[in-house]
Amino acid sequence: MTAPPHDEPIGVTFFTDAYARAATEAHLSLGELRARVMSTTAATKAGLPWLKLALFGTHATARGSLRNNANVLFICGVEADYDADVMPPAEAVAALERAGLAGLVYTSPSHSATRNRWRVLGPTSEWLPPDARRALVGRLNAVLGGVLSTESFTLSQAYFYGSVGSNAHHGAWVVAGRCIDLAACRTYAHRRLMLES
Repeated sequence: MTAPPHDEPIGVTFFTDAYARAATEAHLSLGELRARVMSTTAATKAGLPWLKLALFGTHATARGSLRNNANVLFICGVEADYDADVMPPAEAVAALERAGLAGLVYTSPSHSATRNRWRVLGPTSEWLPPDARRALVGRLNAVLGGVLSTESFTLSQAYFYGSVGSNAHHGAWVVAGRCIDLAACRTYAHRRLMLES
């Protein structure tokens, strides 16, 4: 029997820092990825690593960064960012559950009791071409009510993961459901948000 989407290994690329001159590829379930997010901490935000649900080639920028749009070979999911402070991560989890979408919601390094900052990862059912990503981020944005930051749509955008100083407000939640590429938006409002994204 095939494992449910949240238990299937997902292609993830890890970068040690913002310069992305070195990359490590792994295949992890959302649960395994959650464990890594929760166990990673650093003294400062700059000391934390980055993650991306995509596979990269060897084409670096002039500054040596492997994390660039031209170097994305396949996407294995989408990742997006919320930094508007108002919506707590529990609401994002509930929105994914209502839509029946598999995902991982985790707080960003700047999250606190008074500042709601989080990321959401949505796996795809297979490796997809890079040009499939924008529509899938639009689909995820529609499910979440159009709250995602604009940089979420950037093809090679990656994100910090882990906590700063073992922040007590740090958290991560796995949601069971369908892969983002297998879930169509069912309402007019969702379709409109996708078109506007």
